[in-house]
Amino acid sequence: MEDLPFYLKNLQRRRENQSRSSPCYIESDNSPVAKKKLNFFFKNYVYVFVSTNLVARNFRKFLAQLTRCNKMIEKSQNNGNGTRKKRNGTALSLVHRYLAKLPKECIFTTRDLLPLVQFRASLDSFLSREVKSGNLERLAWGVFRKNSRRNKMVSEERIAGLKRKAFAGKLASTENSRKALGEDIAYTRANRDFKKRRRIYLLSLAGGSNFKIKQILWATQNSGPRLRVARSKMRAIGNRKMILGETKVGQKLRDLWLMKKNFCQREHVMEFWNSLTRAERACVAAYKKYIPQWLTEMLPPMPTEALLILVDAPQLKKANQAKQYMKPGNRLLV
Repeated sequence: MEDLPFYLKNLQRRRENQSRSSPCYIESDNSPVAKKKLNFFFKNYVYVFVSTNLVARNFRKFLAQLTRCNKMIEKSQNNGNGTRKKRNGTALSLVHRYLAKLPKECIFTTRDLLPLVQFRASLDSFLSREVKSGNLERLAWGVFRKNSRRNKMVSEERIAGLKRKAFAGKLASTENSRKALGEDIAYTRANRDFKKRRRIYLLSLAGGSNFKIKQILWATQNSGPRLRVARSKMRAIGNRKMILGETKVGQKLRDLWLMKKNFCQREHVMEFWNSLTRAERACVAAYKKYIPQWLTEMLPPMPTEALLILVDAPQLKKANQAKQYMKPGNRLLV
């Protein structure tokens, strides 16, 4: 009995003191390895019920199993020299330091923190714990910000753009998304409140995605705390559609291109042309090298001023004077 582990000694004492009709209990230690091997470990001290009507052979197998488990625990906790292994407590120290210096209103992604850790799993589990504890707010999968009552509402377009930028991608708006954003702003100004649900359609370079965006709107004088949920759907487009940019001319040309040849009529093109100013019409000439041929043939003749600038483009670039023609609203040289 002197060579047995402490929980086996406790078992024999209890069996000697108790009657056959009463159950006996085994006291064991709490270890991560033991939790994985046996399902009856919890908190600090665990009591396992063992019925006294077990036959001696099964009971001996049960005791042998506990003995083997105890040896595995000791082997895993020791280095081989009888010393306990040291845990690396600096795995997430740089992440803690980064988040401590981050402004409260700043939005960050998981990929911003990846250079600070060695293993991705430890970072994901840490962020999940921080969200459950209320220290961080998950705006979308992989997009976070510090949880604070002073946080203001962020547009879903910005959240989607940050998520796409984290993967070295680009984002472009659509006619639907611009219209929905204008309606949301008008609704907010008129009612001094926010819509609880929203759906936006965007364009993404090379790859599409579909994800949900959630953000907490804290209590104000007029209403209590609410949850705003939005669904963002991104459609994949190519480089030529993306390079048209977010100017008024580029947006309209991309919308016409997305209508495709079978549905885009000359009436749509002329309506777009008549809505442009003189400076904006001059910018169309620089975009003609990116748009398809069927759309180029529907456009009216370009202004002479824009064509002369394009003719002189090599000389302007050589003289370092091309920058004055690439200002916002005057992108004659793309």
